[in-house]
Amino acid sequence: MKNLDKMENENLPQVVVDTNDINFGCVKFLEPKEMFFTIKNTGKVVATFLFSLKPDDKSCCKPWLSINPYKSSISPGNECKVKLKVEVEKDITSKLNIGAEKLYDILILHLDGGKDIFITVSGDYERSCFGSSIKALIHIKKPFKDVTISELLDLESGNPKNLLDAPYAIPKELWYLVDHIVANGLNVEGLFTTKGLKKELYEIRYC
Repeated sequence: MKNLDKMENENLPQVVVDTNDINFGCVKFLEPKEMFFTIKNTGKVVATFLFSLKPDDKSCCKPWLSINPYKSSISPGNECKVKLKVEVEKDITSKLNIGAEKLYDILILHLDGGKDIFITVSGDYERSCFGSSIKALIHIKKPFKDVTISELLDLESGNPKNLLDAPYAIPKELWYLVDHIVANGLNVEGLFTTKGLKKELYEIRYC
């Protein structure tokens, strides 16, 4: 009986991952970051894996995260490197700004015929003006990073209670952008019809 149990266990897929906790650190708006982890087949049979759906979810991960490959097969003794990519886009940044969403997810690595492995993915979103409404931004006169979540929630409510100064006519961020265009870009051909360089877009967002 013991030998039979041993044979059955040996025929089960077995893998190990080099980490169960992946932290992307500081994550900024529209600035993708990538990290990798390794799945190694330590068993005696081919291990087929996929990242499975969680209850009530339509995807195996949050919208700001992508996995490649999300399924594959690994021969005994071999390994597979998995790439995780995080990128915060406009559809989620407003929720991150007010603390309604966090960069946190738990992935379920499912082995066909074997056990599930849970992998935690997290990051620290650097809050910014992107994703905030104009009605809130016209009241913000200090750097956005110094605005607390409670202050931003109050400003976004439509009926802010703690206003001390008259609002700007337009958000200061928009004024800086237009002022720079007037000073330096009026003679640039195709300024509003051609796609900007990623490096320049980054400098504009965080200048």
